[in-house]
Amino acid sequence: AGVSPATVRLVCSRSVRYTTDEVGRHLIVVCDGSVCHCRGSIEIIQALEFALGIKLGETTSDGSFTLKSASCVGACASAPVLIVDETMHGHTRNNDIPKMIEQFKEVESR
Repeated sequence: AGVSPATVRLVCSRSVRYTTDEVGRHLIVVCDGSVCHCRGSIEIIQALEFALGIKLGETTSDGSFTLKSASCVGACASAPVLIVDETMHGHTRNNDIPKMIEQFKEVESR
């Protein structure tokens, strides 16, 4: 109460925790701040897009995964960083992605 819609949109646009969009059961957020970008966040995004069959900002057709990026998550020492369901994964490499996605799919199938 007492918070304008513009303020809500601003907070959501700058946060990995809050969104006004519908998301899948697993929210994957890749940091694309300057340090993460220089250390390979674009390649991680591309690997995720390939592994999930979606583009940045989309959700898989089964509603399992949503892929987003953030301008900075404040963990530059661990760059490149991605956050999956509130858990931060640092020093991520694009070749880590297939195994990571497979682990999530295995958990979901149980």
